[in-house]
Amino acid sequence: MKFYLQNIDLQFLIGCSIFNGDNWLHFGKPNYCNFACCNKISLHLNMSHQTSTELSAQIKKLYPEFSLELIEDLLLQGKLKNIQAGDILMDVGSHINEVPLILEGKLKVFRPHEDGHELFLYYLGQGDACAISLACSSGHQRISRIRAEAVESCLLFAFPVRFMDEWMLKHRTWYYYVLNTYRFRFEEILKSLDSVAFYKLDERVEQYLELQKIQSKSNLLEITHQEIAMELNSSREVISRILKKMENNGKIEMGRNHIEILF
Repeated sequence: MKFYLQNIDLQFLIGCSIFNGDNWLHFGKPNYCNFACCNKISLHLNMSHQTSTELSAQIKKLYPEFSLELIEDLLLQGKLKNIQAGDILMDVGSHINEVPLILEGKLKVFRPHEDGHELFLYYLGQGDACAISLACSSGHQRISRIRAEAVESCLLFAFPVRFMDEWMLKHRTWYYYVLNTYRFRFEEILKSLDSVAFYKLDERVEQYLELQKIQSKSNLLEITHQEIAMELNSSREVISRILKKMENNGKIEMGRNHIEILF
C-alpha cells in the first residue's frame, strides 16, 4: 500500500524505505538531510521493488495500450484506493479531484433524479475508466454530472486530475486511450437511449438481464426486482410481472434476491 505523507515524525521512518521520485532511501536511523529534500514522498512499509513491479504488471495487463513511460508516471503520481459496495465514488455536483482506473470490482454509473428514479448509463469493471469523469476532468469545469456507485468492493488506482491534460500531450497512448473510451461509452449511451425510445419494457428487461450475465460472467444474478426497476426507471410491480412472465416461459428462475438466467 502506498501512502503520501508530509510533516511526519522522523522517528516513524526507522526501518522504512522511502522513494523520493528518483531513488530509494533506506532508514536505519532518521535521515534528516535526505528527508528534507523531499517535498512529497512515497512511503512503503514492508514493501520492495517487487511490489511496485507487480502493480506495474497488473496495470499493463489490464491496460495493455499504456506505454511503460505512462505507467511509470501513474506509479509516481497515483495511489491505490479501496471502496466498499454502496460507497459513492463520484456524485452530481461534486468536484472531480482524481481520475480512477478500476483494477478490481464493479461500479454503476447513472444520473439520479430528485424523485428517487435514476437513468442507468453503464457499468465499469476491471480494466475500465469512466469516460464521463475523463471528460469532466479536462479543462477548467471539473464538476461531475453523474453518480458512480460501487456495486461491489473495488480496488482503484487513482491519480490527481491535474495530470489529465498534461498527459494527453505527453503520452500518446493516454491520448488514444481517452479517445477510445469516449467512443465506446458514447456508443453504450446511444444503446441505452435506443432501448428507452424503441423497445418495449419486457424487451428492455431481457436485454438488461443478458448484459448483467455477460458482465458478471455468471448466469446467477444477485439482484432484486426493486434494483432492476430503479435502473430501468420503472416500478417494482411492473418489473415483477415481467419477470414472472419470463419465468413461466422458461427464460429465468427466480429465488430470494437472485435470478438465474436460462437463456
